[in-house]
Amino acid sequence: RNKCVAIRDESQALTIECDLKINGQYQVMARVRGEAGGAAYPTLGLLVNDEEDPTAVARIFGSRWHRIPMGRPFPLRAGVNRLTFVFLNEFEVPGRTDRNL
Repeated sequence: RNKCVAIRDESQALTIECDLKINGQYQVMARVRGEAGGAAYPTLGLLVNDEEDPTAVARIFGSRWHRIPMGRPFPLRAGVNRLTFVFLNEFEVPGRTDRNL
């Protein structure tokens, strides 16, 4: 399933569930674009199964759509896993610059 969402600040996220048949090492890919703010593009984090710290982090590198790997392959268990994509480096100076994902 494809999901599309605009994440404008750190309070927003996208969570999807995936049902895996076997334990293994998995690589997650994301198709993204971002708007630079404060001389940097957004950083996207991936939380697995509601963990507090990101399992994977990736820097968005442009305002055109591009596909990026979310870190390196990481272990997931068989069964339902929750993957949550979060915006890690929100930055805004009202009326001047706003970093978006």
